Amino acid sequence: MIVPVNQDGKHDVPEEFAAQAAEVAGEHAGTRQGKDAVAKPKTVLVDLREFRCSLPSMLHLRGMKVVPVHLEIGDYILSPDMCVERKSISDLFGSFNTGRLYSQAEAMSRAYATPVLLIEWAATATFSLQNQDDLTDAIQINSISSKLVLLTLHFPNLRLLWSRSPAYSAEIIEMLKETQCEPNLDTIKTSAGATMEGATLEAQEMLSLMPGVTSSNIYRVLDSGQSLQQLCDLSQAELGVLLQSTANAKALYEFLHATIRQ
Repeated sequence: MIVPVNQDGKHDVPEEFAAQAAEVAGEHAGTRQGKDAVAKPKTVLVDLREFRCSLPSMLHLRGMKVVPVHLEIGDYILSPDMCVERKSISDLFGSFNTGRLYSQAEAMSRAYATPVLLIEWAATATFSLQNQDDLTDAIQINSISSKLVLLTLHFPNLRLLWSRSPAYSAEIIEMLKETQCEPNLDTIKTSAGATMEGATLEAQEMLSLMPGVTSSNIYRVLDSGQSLQQLCDLSQAELGVLLQSTANAKALYEFLHATIRQ
């Protein structure tokens, strides 16, 4: 079929239909503009220590409202139910070696319905945890993949997210915020239990370094509300009741009452 040059192949639209179409298009445009005008930036609560990395600034560049706060649990609070702990690759390996990641996952799982572990690579790093030849079907104690499997088995609600770079992490957080309500700073969960409101992250870190204090009993010690002086005043038997282990109680008691040599 041959179409003359002066024709575009479309039929002429009646004037009344064209007017209606223009009116509807104008209404939709006005509606979109109205929604954009009243839209508020999405809020993310960010731990103060995270401002040493570039992710908070990237969230700000995406139009999100970044609120710096001192968080005792997690690095980013997206909603009253969702908390994100960000780990660089080096931090991931170090946290597994010290047992800190287990404690962080336990605290997030207690305080939030949807705890998230965001594993972030550097922009120039290879997007891989370990060599493919090192992957096996069996659980290996020194394998980072095995440690991640065991972590998810212990905490079934924990979600793992993989990010190629800080820029992609910002995109992931923005996508997660699409289905989440705004966090409330007044009701933010800063501890894993109702009686731990006065416990600080520094106190938890100090306790975790003491002999006899493990990831399975550290929150029991914090929940007891004991100060360090009160903890020192407890007998070995009382520590055994608190730690639910005579061996751990003996180790902690001897540490607290050890003689310091000049």
